[in-house]
Amino acid sequence: GSNASVLILTERDDALAPERVHYPLPRNGMAGLPGRALPSPDGRHLYFASASAPVLFKLDALDGRWVRDADDPIRVYETSDPALHRAAIDADGILWLTAFNTDRLYAVDTRCDATLGEPIELGLAPGRLEGPLPVVIREVEGGRELYFATSLSEVLGRVLIDDETP
Repeated sequence: GSNASVLILTERDDALAPERVHYPLPRNGMAGLPGRALPSPDGRHLYFASASAPVLFKLDALDGRWVRDADDPIRVYETSDPALHRAAIDADGILWLTAFNTDRLYAVDTRCDATLGEPIELGLAPGRLEGPLPVVIREVEGGRELYFATSLSEVLGRVLIDDETP
């Protein structure tokens, strides 16, 4: 059985009767449940951040199959504790993942499904859990701005990413 799945709706001639296809994830307690769909820039793949684990799931949208499911997810960082995550993908295919329990931002390159470098610390008050949740990306000349809201300290933060950053 499955404790999670993704439902893809495809428009047909009758807008009230879209094609419905379920993509179940195998049971795996640590992998958690998939969040919202994040399409890769080319539209080939859909990424899903886990709601409770530091992993990503990857669905091949053209072939209709899981490339990385709950049995073999993309591990962003190591922990045995449950954690809340939100993510967004920029125009270059970098997936930005906030980690609620550690006040960090991780970058994952969707071209190779690998975590890039060290996480960016998002804490505005050292020693205090602030809980960054959503991340929104704004493409700007020479780079991008990533905005995040903190749940517990109720502030809006911004990270500037320069295109020259390795």
